[in-house]
Amino acid sequence: MNLVVGLHSAQGYLVHSLLSPLSDRRTDRYGGTLENRARFLLEAIETVRSKRPEDLPRFVRLSCTDWVEGGLELADIITVAKWIAASGDIDLTDCSSGGNDPRQRIPIHPGYHTPFAQTVQREAGIVTAAVGLLHSPDFCEEVIVDGCADVVASAVRFSPI
Repeated sequence: MNLVVGLHSAQGYLVHSLLSPLSDRRTDRYGGTLENRARFLLEAIETVRSKRPEDLPRFVRLSCTDWVEGGLELADIITVAKWIAASGDIDLTDCSSGGNDPRQRIPIHPGYHTPFAQTVQREAGIVTAAVGLLHSPDFCEEVIVDGCADVVASAVRFSPI
């Protein structure tokens, strides 16, 4: 059995709500600046590293934008990804988006997260996964061959018979 540890830090879940200036209104050491807002994530990554077997792969999923003015932007996530890369504690950054504000307007189309994965990969020097309407094996292969991401993650929906 192959196991992986994943920290879901996107789409409005706890860690994303602490990363995003739209939801993190704290005034303590976990609020305000991007560095403070990323503190919980970086501490969680360190804790996972200290508790897991060395050979257990680990990834983090990040929302690369909140799709709302004043929210997280790709430049913020590139900075966070650089901090993650410097820690050496994460093997893969899964690049997603949104989920933190009802005002978001996501331009959904096949591969819509792929540019995030490519930019984070290039700018932060970290292994990335692309997600988001990767609708066929050929399209997924194209994402990898074109160097847009190192890995693709796609879900399949099954209907009851």
